[in-house]
Amino acid sequence: MYELSRRASCALRKHGLRKGDVLAIISPNTLDYPIIQLAAMAIGATITAFNPLSTPKEISYLLNDSGARFVILHPFVIKNYEAAENKGVDEKFVFGNVDGYTSISSFYEEDDSTFMVDETIDVKEDVAMMFYSSGTTGLPKGVMLSHRNINSIFGMADVINELHPIFFVGKVCFGLLPFYHIYGSILVLFLRMVTSKKLIIVPRFDPEGFLAAIQKYKIEMLNLVPPLINFLAKSPLVDNFDLSSVSSVFSGGASLSPEVGQLAASRLNLQLIYQGFGMTETTGACHFPPPGKRIDTIGYPLPSMECKIVDSESKKLMGPNEVGELRVRGPNVMLGYWKKPKETSETMDEDGFLRTGDIGYYDDEGLFYLVDRIKELIKYKGYQVAPAELEAILNGHPAVLESAVIGVKNEEAGELPRAIIVKRPNQDVTAEDLITYVNEKVSPQKKLRGGVIFVADVPKLPSGKILRRALREQYGKA
Repeated sequence: MYELSRRASCALRKHGLRKGDVLAIISPNTLDYPIIQLAAMAIGATITAFNPLSTPKEISYLLNDSGARFVILHPFVIKNYEAAENKGVDEKFVFGNVDGYTSISSFYEEDDSTFMVDETIDVKEDVAMMFYSSGTTGLPKGVMLSHRNINSIFGMADVINELHPIFFVGKVCFGLLPFYHIYGSILVLFLRMVTSKKLIIVPRFDPEGFLAAIQKYKIEMLNLVPPLINFLAKSPLVDNFDLSSVSSVFSGGASLSPEVGQLAASRLNLQLIYQGFGMTETTGACHFPPPGKRIDTIGYPLPSMECKIVDSESKKLMGPNEVGELRVRGPNVMLGYWKKPKETSETMDEDGFLRTGDIGYYDDEGLFYLVDRIKELIKYKGYQVAPAELEAILNGHPAVLESAVIGVKNEEAGELPRAIIVKRPNQDVTAEDLITYVNEKVSPQKKLRGGVIFVADVPKLPSGKILRRALREQYGKA
């Protein structure tokens, strides 16, 4: 991989990629993914990556917002890419072979004798990677991560490995989670590389293929999201495969039900399913679970991290077992949001702590727990879905007077987006009409799987802010 990344880096230089440029990848997981990431970062370029199921409109927005001059695509993404307008890309490449696109396979024939790591890279300030995280405004924000941010996660992992070797005992890991997501890229792909693990990479989840791969490759470590753990806990397919090689399972991306976690652990003959806590803004992680503790805790802060619980209204610092907003500070906290200084300043407090937007507390042992989210994001299978984005689409329908979108609890997916609709007078529209209207305009994780409910009015504060808690209480049942 090192040799191939050197060759690819030299090829990208020849094509004009320079320090400070942005290179976008739109692809499912492939073996080439980490090679390109390493190649571009050696130049001092910024890597960004998007969901390969993004719609043409989403691709257009993300490419324009990121300012990507170069893009690498998987063949099945090309149709949506070409349908996207105003892309602003200088050069396009492809994993594989497609007419009109330069194949990255040609990069691997490049002479690497001129390879060099750009010595002017500022590891603290230069952006190595940029992951897009949805916000309550509905438009995804680019989270800027420096080389130092990323390396700090690996340093923290070294300390944890010394304290709790159980987290790193397995030598064969599963590269199932998407590499365009912070969890899959940093905590699975890169962390497993720097800890010298074998990583079995697959492009997408397929129930039987997932189980067959565990059996065939004797996978020992699984990094999963709650819907996949729910699958392990309840699917009858599991009984058809030998999963005895699995020695540890880690959950992230969304909160895992303790009941589901224990069911999965029992089925796999494990003591626990471990879950920590992190955000894109913390380079994927900020808390880790101690071995043998309860599954409902997110654990202790990572080494070198500081955490505090603050009353959101009074700003008072809270003590043990007192509930407030979790705020964190450390070398893994992002540089900020790309081209959004206002949002960046609103996210950081006066002491440089990141406002996580999550409500929680810590106990007398220093273990942290989350009890609710301030933020209004819906979490579907670990993906973030912004209600405002769906509301903007719904409000564009001629029969819709106003709308609100909430998450409906679902054991398999976490939450499903549900629309609460006030129709315009004398307009005839069905729930199916609106579901189709939205689903044709968004990527799969944003579809209105929770359905549509028609109401007389949407409760709001005098300021116009939607009272989502009231809506969830009244319409949030499955």
